[in-house]
Amino acid sequence: MTEKEELARLLWDSGALRLTEGEEPLRWDASAVLAEERTREALLDALEAMARDHYASAQALLGGPWAALLAARLGLPLNPAEVPSRVLAVTDAVTDGADLHALAAPLRASGVSIAAAALFNFGFPSARRRLDKADVRLHWLTDLETAAAVALQEGRVDFETYDALLEMPERGDAL
Repeated sequence: MTEKEELARLLWDSGALRLTEGEEPLRWDASAVLAEERTREALLDALEAMARDHYASAQALLGGPWAALLAARLGLPLNPAEVPSRVLAVTDAVTDGADLHALAAPLRASGVSIAAAALFNFGFPSARRRLDKADVRLHWLTDLETAAAVALQEGRVDFETYDALLEMPERGDAL
């Protein structure tokens, strides 16, 4: 099992990824992943490795709980009053990219280099467009396609639900 697959399995096991009966077949529950220690630590280890591999030049972190946890591990300031020239925004999940775009656009306009790291990427095309427009490079630990494949392999979903999961990005952009 690849690291992305293992992380997706942990997200299913923790309840961070949950099937629903509504229009969208999958829900993200950020509190579930923070509450489950084994999953939280595995994701934080992977985030730390990603930050060291891809964002070693970051001078500060921006964001919420995952940024705070990662900042403590890396010894970097969190949400500094004076933003340095290179920052990393950390988020739990990316859907349409609107939050990251809103954070990044004014920073980029003032010359700050900003990148983003996410635990989970739903893969909505609008996210890519928004982040490209704001010139933000995004890396993620795992994604909808991987999570759907893991769910199918483990018998969590049938083929119909698997297909519905893979159609979410296109439907999400239409909402």
